[in-house]
Amino acid sequence: MASQESLVFDRRHHVMIAVNAGSNSVTTFQVRDGKLTHPRTVKSGGDFPASIAVSGRTVYVLNAGGTTNVTGFRLTHDGLRPLAGSTRKLGITNDAVPLFTDSPPQVGFSPDGRQLLVTTKSKNTIEVFAVAENGLLSDEPVSTASTGAVPFSFVFDQAGHLLVTEAAKSGVTSYTLGEDGTLDVITPSVESGQQVLCWIARAGEFFYGTNPGSSTISLYTVDGEGKVSIGGEDGELTLVETENQGLPVFADGSGMAGLVVW
Repeated sequence: MASQESLVFDRRHHVMIAVNAGSNSVTTFQVRDGKLTHPRTVKSGGDFPASIAVSGRTVYVLNAGGTTNVTGFRLTHDGLRPLAGSTRKLGITNDAVPLFTDSPPQVGFSPDGRQLLVTTKSKNTIEVFAVAENGLLSDEPVSTASTGAVPFSFVFDQAGHLLVTEAAKSGVTSYTLGEDGTLDVITPSVESGQQVLCWIARAGEFFYGTNPGSSTISLYTVDGEGKVSIGGEDGELTLVETENQGLPVFADGSGMAGLVVW
């Protein structure tokens, strides 16, 4: 799907939320004792839902096909309830099933839930909407051109600095997010030398970026001021191929279930 956060687990409410891109819908499950129960499905508010953001009981879905938009919902005990008047267009028109190079890849809330961010590949921007107490967004976002080409996924560090991956040259840029939605660059485009950096995840003080073009995972660290560095000797965690199944595993044989850092 060329997106991040298409499947989200809300620990606070014990709910799993998944997009159904083929049917333009979103499904919630209750999670009890490791099992998924009580599925509830609603229309996503657009074409080809690709990413989900959750803050409290406010949920936004990024619809990456057709007239691209973000649409809001309220999380209830019986699934998602559409939030009236919440849809905001992103100014990008794609096919109903978009090319992966054109589809906006991620929507996500700021740590305090007061802003909603969207990355766009084809516009090469990071869009920031203000979020009101009732969950509705500002009419228009604050749009910032990405430092590196093809902004893809993003995550925040423990201090609230924003890290954005850039697929074109496998870079990571860190930003300060202002209360007015503006972004100021801290560290521009730290490139790993790998290919097509797409996804990034935080594990405590460490950040792991996946490079599907080179079948590697890159390790990054961020200091207290938000400055990004390649972790370890060269920041690279190499994936190898198994002989019998062709599935990617880590070099110690631990498979997709674990990470090995050296």
